[in-house]
Amino acid sequence: MTVAEAPLGLATIRYELPPEIVIVHFLIALLALGGAVVIALAALREERGTAAIAFPRELRWAGLVLVTACLGLVVSGTFSTAAGPHSGDPDVIHRLGSLPDALWVHVRVTAVFGAAFLFVIGYLGARRELAPWLFRFALVVLAVLLVQMAVGEIQYRLELPWGIVALHVALAAAVWALTVALVTMLWRPPAWLTPGHG
Repeated sequence: MTVAEAPLGLATIRYELPPEIVIVHFLIALLALGGAVVIALAALREERGTAAIAFPRELRWAGLVLVTACLGLVVSGTFSTAAGPHSGDPDVIHRLGSLPDALWVHVRVTAVFGAAFLFVIGYLGARRELAPWLFRFALVVLAVLLVQMAVGEIQYRLELPWGIVALHVALAAAVWALTVALVTMLWRPPAWLTPGHG
């Protein structure tokens, strides 16, 4: 994936930031980031061991719904950004689609993601003795999500100032990485998640 980023980056600049190529360039970067998170957690498990616990099936499946919804959230967010006023170059005016339509989809995907996240964090909170550190990690994810939601609302109400849009995009990458980490630990828990390490 990372090999594809170089020619895509060149094409993005060469063809004056067409939103279609910018979207693909950004999403490939996020997929590479997600893969790096999974690999880093696998390396930690190799070094420190795997937890002798297995999370309930419904929680693990809810995690898969969560990470899929997060991917949908990021994809719909890229289309919202591509439909908005900021191309990255003040001379580029070509935008992709209608901003109200893109936001309509983005808000609904956000609702699906939010519902899945509430289920996962509620489940972990109700059974926090099973893996106290994972519940604490989920609280960190929640904190970043709350900041991201606030930034998203502020950028919309202020009619999309570019600096706040850039912050929203950066936080989207953080939300994606944290969500991938959370779901990976649900399926392949490292040893430090066990109660003895909490």
